[in-house]
Amino acid sequence: MNYGRRTAFFVGMIHGVGAETPTQLVIFLTAAGAGGPIVGESILAMFLLGLLTSNALITVGSAFGFMKASKNWALYVTIALLTASFSLVIGTLFLLGKGTVLPALFGG
Repeated sequence: MNYGRRTAFFVGMIHGVGAETPTQLVIFLTAAGAGGPIVGESILAMFLLGLLTSNALITVGSAFGFMKASKNWALYVTIALLTASFSLVIGTLFLLGKGTVLPALFGG
């Protein structure tokens, strides 16, 4: 397979949604590094851009969602509790090394 900038950007976005790990980045860079240092560095840059873009979009979306929900206190508290619970469960699964029980993205 030939991974280019576009693939690196979208992989960065996927990882930015919640699955980024240093190990995955090292494996990705090792595979990309076979094309030489310039290719590896450009793919790393696109990966990081995708990671930062997706994190920024999720943050902005969450902020606007919480601001809208704050006008209805019961809805606000419900969304806040659901978000916190979801984050704690997912984070705990990853910390315990049980990330494999989560559904695979894109059926992979």
